Amino acid sequence: VRQRLAHGFALARALNRTAVLPTLWCYCDKFWHRLDKCAIPSATESQPLPFVCPLDHVIDPSLLHGTIPSRMRRPQRGMQASRADGPWEDGLPFRGRHWLRQLGAHPRIGYSTATLSTAPPGEASVPMEVPPPMLSSTLSSAALPPERGGARHAFVPGSEGPRLVLPARRRAGELRAALKPYDHVRLLRVSLSDASAMIGCYEGAQEAHDTAQLTSHIFPHSWCYRPFEMTPEWSAVAAKGAPKRGTEPWCVWGFAKPAVPGVCGAVQPVKPADGGG
Repeated sequence: VRQRLAHGFALARALNRTAVLPTLWCYCDKFWHRLDKCAIPSATESQPLPFVCPLDHVIDPSLLHGTIPSRMRRPQRGMQASRADGPWEDGLPFRGRHWLRQLGAHPRIGYSTATLSTAPPGEASVPMEVPPPMLSSTLSSAALPPERGGARHAFVPGSEGPRLVLPARRRAGELRAALKPYDHVRLLRVSLSDASAMIGCYEGAQEAHDTAQLTSHIFPHSWCYRPFEMTPEWSAVAAKGAPKRGTEPWCVWGFAKPAVPGVCGAVQPVKPADGGG
């Protein structure tokens, strides 16, 4: 989930759009003491797995506001970054998962939506191709045809807005160019799976570096998960002398830092550096 979420944030940054956080599901609870089958002991019936994750089980939401020096320079406490593609130290503007429930109060957003995808709709959904004459009369009239790198613009009956189908693993600049005609669309819906497949690489080293630094800042994680079966006599081990952090025999440490796409032509994706913020 953290890896896919990191790709979603990278997509929001590349397109300079506010990220709307999805509903996340926990298959293992985050608890400071021993877990029983990945749940708090005696809580397996009152809170069965999986459950809707509190956001701080996955990331610290305060880190989306940027580094402390950047936050302190803002005129009001709690303000978010003004742009998604600004300095990485500014963080990433976002909305919580409940925000989508309030679209009725914001009709100019709720009625201006499209879905991004890297694959055509499944057999259960029959897309209707938008005829070029009809598309030419809309605000998306400048859209390039798919054979020239543009998005395939289709409408799936019963869905929320048109469906924009793009090839996977595009260069970030190509993706921006393909979606430029849809800048007027206020809300772009994208699954975490499709978000992970959208960007293949960055043309510029600076953009790749800044995205990696932001990822490193948002996704630090050092938490000792204590499975029930690991070192039952952990208190006795600790009494003999506390083990070095990270080597405790009763811990499963999580999680790995997500990787983000690298510079086009590079062999490996950019791995976030330690101490990004």
